Amino acid sequence: MKNYGIAFSVVTILALSGCGEAIHQSKNISEEQRLLKLKKKGDNIVDGVITEPKYIPTDKIELYQNEKRTALVIGNNNYIHLQPLRNSINDARAVAKKLENLGFEVVYLEDGTSREIRDKVDEFVKKLKSKKGVGLFYYAGHGLELGGVNYLVPVEANIKKRMDIKYESISLSDILLQIENSKDRLNVVILDACRANPFAKNDYLRAVLGDGKGFTTPPPAKGLYIAYSADVGEWASDGKGNHSVFTKSLLKHIDREGLKLNDIFKLVREEVEKETNGKQSPASYDKTTGDFFFVLPKKRDFKVVDIASNGVIGKSKIDIQEEKQHILTINTTPKDAKVEFISPEGKKFQNNQYLEDGSYKIRISKEGYFSKDIDIKLDRDIVLNVQLEKSHFKMVINTYPKNAKIEIEGIDNYSKDRKYPKGTYKFKVSKKGYFSKKGTIVLNNDVITNITLKAIKKD
Repeated sequence: MKNYGIAFSVVTILALSGCGEAIHQSKNISEEQRLLKLKKKGDNIVDGVITEPKYIPTDKIELYQNEKRTALVIGNNNYIHLQPLRNSINDARAVAKKLENLGFEVVYLEDGTSREIRDKVDEFVKKLKSKKGVGLFYYAGHGLELGGVNYLVPVEANIKKRMDIKYESISLSDILLQIENSKDRLNVVILDACRANPFAKNDYLRAVLGDGKGFTTPPPAKGLYIAYSADVGEWASDGKGNHSVFTKSLLKHIDREGLKLNDIFKLVREEVEKETNGKQSPASYDKTTGDFFFVLPKKRDFKVVDIASNGVIGKSKIDIQEEKQHILTINTTPKDAKVEFISPEGKKFQNNQYLEDGSYKIRISKEGYFSKDIDIKLDRDIVLNVQLEKSHFKMVINTYPKNAKIEIEGIDNYSKDRKYPKGTYKFKVSKKGYFSKKGTIVLNNDVITNITLKAIKKD
């Protein structure tokens, strides 16, 4: 294990911060065979997300166990001309150590200049081409966007005008192209950037260049899995402790047994959104075609079942049926809508959990909205985006004079503070000494109407 506590060594170490499913078989048991191996379910591996361990298909076990793992970890804190960062190097050191423990050969850099970063990328890609297997690139530091292109910012970057970004920084697209051309099985790119405004200490640059809110939509990324610590145009929190909010959660979940990439980053996204009250929402873009586990799922356990009776071996044919499972994800608008199972009765719904294949009835509801009942046949991973329609709306009638009487047909004791069901309402506004007014309100959105009564002239 390298000593990641040394901030500046001969190899300039960089940490940048800124913005299985069970196998199922059918077998004929011969007369001579008396034993049958059956799979045995394991325990839960992640609370609330994976309800049963996933098992690797037999033909994939050898591949996943033996494939090489190579990582490039870069982190920058100490920017010379831009706003310094606090936790990038802490994050990069922790990630590098974690990856080495997970079997990665790590190429590591802290506070890297443009030349040093390019050299480390070249070293990393050379290893990928020779070893194949799986590659991972983690970057924590300032990141900027110019003309739809994302850039990583080295520590010596001196950006005085917008076009300087292109020449003082390193194109993320160029790095991704190099990684893609390595032709290894799968590559993962994790970018914990855009944590602070790089121009915060220079009012003039902030005025000229803007607030520099980090990355835009990712470039084409065939064969890559890209995880961003924040969505397009969002700041990423540098965290109150020793790690950024994103990397803290990543370190917590990356070595969970049996979790695929998407499972890990769903957990990370959920935690980050919760901790930041929705201000930061990590985004991931998946262009891979294979699976990857940082920690392989549990090996299959077997129990022995004697299929003979009274010492006599009989002819037997036994089918071991496949118990298939898939992920059901339901995104709702509004976000706090309640999701529950109608059938099977009594089952608790948890988003992104593995469910046995079959038929389910789901209800999505929220006060003030029409509920929706949905029948689902689960035979693959399903993502549902459900938008509920409002059933009740505000109906605010402001009057002049203010103490005029408001009467609405079908409503007793009208109040501006209440919401009313969608529909058509007839109203009357009156006050002694004024001409009354009648009207109709079609309520299918929140409505505010102002009614002015005309005073009756005295003779």
